[in-house]
Amino acid sequence: MSSARGPGTPGPGTVHGQGAPLDAGHFGLADQVRRIAKVVRTIIGAPDYDRYLQHARECHPGQPVMSREEFAKNRLEARYSQPGNRCC
Repeated sequence: MSSARGPGTPGPGTVHGQGAPLDAGHFGLADQVRRIAKVVRTIIGAPDYDRYLQHARECHPGQPVMSREEFAKNRLEARYSQPGNRCC
């Protein structure tokens, strides 16, 4: 029996009939939100705890690491305790 799909009808493993495989660079909504949030945090200078943890594991193995709360407090103190970083 032949397929009833026409030339513009999506086949199995394609997205919206474009012929692209489902995993060919298409990101889910959650991935897109995470990527956008990361860009926004980078732009506004928010600290990245996950990056800190990776750095601590790679460069300072065996050393204790700060909790997320300690890290956030430390970054805020570092940001606002230096006189050159204030506008007023």
